[in-house]
Amino acid sequence: MAASNGFFDLPAELMSALGTVLGFALLGRLDYNQQNSLGSWLELIGQVLESNAAQGQLLQAQQQGDRLTAVEQELAMLRREIAALRRNYGSTEPTVAADSGGEEKTT
Repeated sequence: MAASNGFFDLPAELMSALGTVLGFALLGRLDYNQQNSLGSWLELIGQVLESNAAQGQLLQAQQQGDRLTAVEQELAMLRREIAALRRNYGSTEPTVAADSGGEEKTT
């Protein structure tokens, strides 16, 4: 069973409603200067979180792309080695085409 994340498990509509209710609840207790100050501070927190998450996503995507490139290069090298071994030993076994996705063709 997955662990519950509480706040982060709430439906989007409920999170929006909670934010709206909390915002209106603070209106009556704060003057305009306090509202402006608190609102700017909360926006700053949101911007920091968004900037950090965006950079983290970018780095993850780059890392995944780098891993894919490395695997593709390794696969190409292994295919070349197999082809060389077959040439050296005169094998007539079927080979897997480089772009076949697993379909076999005979050499």
